[in-house]
Amino acid sequence: MAPDLDPHREAIQRIIASKAFKTSEVHRNLLNYLAEKSLAGESHTLKEYTVGLDVFGKPESYDPRQESVVRMHVGRLRQKLAEYYRTEGASDQIIVDLPKGAFALTFAERPSEPPPDGLPLQASAVPVRRGFSTREIALLALLLVAVAAAGYFGVRLS
Repeated sequence: MAPDLDPHREAIQRIIASKAFKTSEVHRNLLNYLAEKSLAGESHTLKEYTVGLDVFGKPESYDPRQESVVRMHVGRLRQKLAEYYRTEGASDQIIVDLPKGAFALTFAERPSEPPPDGLPLQASAVPVRRGFSTREIALLALLLVAVAAAGYFGVRLS
């Protein structure tokens, strides 16, 4: 890596050179493009249409509503970034993310102190979104029914 690169650009270069991205020129190009626009402060210009034209060479008649090539590759890029941080990038100091619904990359420094509860650093560095389990939803529904029934019968007895 060149010594004149800032830490964000170094992080991008490390990701692009990784095994996760080795076999995918499309995703290397997409990540490079999004990084350049994001780091240059031009992330507001990043739209599905412009990414289609600039990265994928789509004609000006390209209609993102009819063709999902950009969305498909951006989704795959998110997967590849997650794969990179689970493996080779587990100890990287800068975490590059591509939030859903956006084309602008974000750069966050990995916390330097050990995480609480003795969790390994790599397990807590990238937040994991957890939805409700089917059991939790069923229990919540039962609780709501019980509260409604109690309210109904409580009002009727008065």
